[in-house]
Amino acid sequence: MPTESPEELIHTATALFERARGKILTNTVTGQEQKELLIGFRVGGEASIYLPHGLACHFNSVGELRRAFYGDLLYKAVHGDFVAIERQPGGLMVLNDSSGDRQHMIMSVISSSLCDIKQCATAGEIDWIDCRCNRISEGISPELLPGKINDWLCRLSLPPIIARSPRVDGKPVGRRRDRDR
Repeated sequence: MPTESPEELIHTATALFERARGKILTNTVTGQEQKELLIGFRVGGEASIYLPHGLACHFNSVGELRRAFYGDLLYKAVHGDFVAIERQPGGLMVLNDSSGDRQHMIMSVISSSLCDIKQCATAGEIDWIDCRCNRISEGISPELLPGKINDWLCRLSLPPIIARSPRVDGKPVGRRRDRDR
């Protein structure tokens, strides 16, 4: 589960060839609060967003939500639904509440968080403080990354569409022996 801050992830999330750390200043009842986020893209255009409060969302290249982390649970897309998976000593445990309250709760959290980020990006309220591109020749320069992120956020469906598979390539998950071939 994501335990690193966006400040740490900007250095360690190297699968995201283009990544940016941003700050959002929001007004609360007690004053202003600063939130950090990290958004990045893999080589194939698949996006990942790491948001405050331990929420991480991973998308495929067409903007469908393929997995999410929140609290102690991993949510994986399986045939257009989310399946919650909890790490237990000695292995993983699948929680089969994918069509009920658990899926409704996580999709509500994700949709609300992404809506807030999308509104802040549209209003120019995200201060992009660290932009990095591992391969400038294959991607874009770091200065252009905030524009690419804003474009991606504008195209993102809300609530997000759940992918058919949790894999980046969209292929169905098979048995381990089948994947190793």
